[in-house]
Amino acid sequence: MIRLALALVLLAACSKDKEAPAESARGKVVDMPVVTGAPIGGYDIEKAGMLLGETVKIFQKNGANCAQLGTDLAAFVTKNADALKALDEAEQKLSDADRETMQEKTKASFEAAMTLTEAGRKACGTDARVQAALAPLVSDPK
Repeated sequence: MIRLALALVLLAACSKDKEAPAESARGKVVDMPVVTGAPIGGYDIEKAGMLLGETVKIFQKNGANCAQLGTDLAAFVTKNADALKALDEAEQKLSDADRETMQEKTKASFEAAMTLTEAGRKACGTDARVQAALAPLVSDPK
C-alpha cells in the first residue's frame, strides 16, 4: 500500500494542469483519517498510514514552494528508507485476501491523501526536484 499510494501520489503529481494553489493554502495542515488496526499478514497498516500522513503534511506545508517540497520529500524518503523497505517487503508477501483487506482499510486514508495533496501536486508535480525526491518510491524494489 505504501509504495502504491506514494507512487500514485507521484504519478498524479505529474499532472499537466499547472494551476498553482492560492498562497493562503500554503502552511494549512489538515489531518487525514487515521488508519488503525492490527497488522494484516505482517503488513503494518498503522505505520503505512502514518507515513502517508507525513507525506501529506509535507505537501500541505510547502504549497507551491517546489524547491522546499523537493528538499523535504527527499529528507522524508531518506529518513524513512528502512520503514518503507520493510512495508514494501511485507506487502509483497500478502495473500490476495490480505491485500484486499489492507486496501479496504486504507481506502479512506488514500483518498484523503489525494485530495489533500492536490494543490501541491498541481503546482510542483512536474518539478524535477520533486520527481527526483520521490523516484525511489516508484522504482522497482531491490
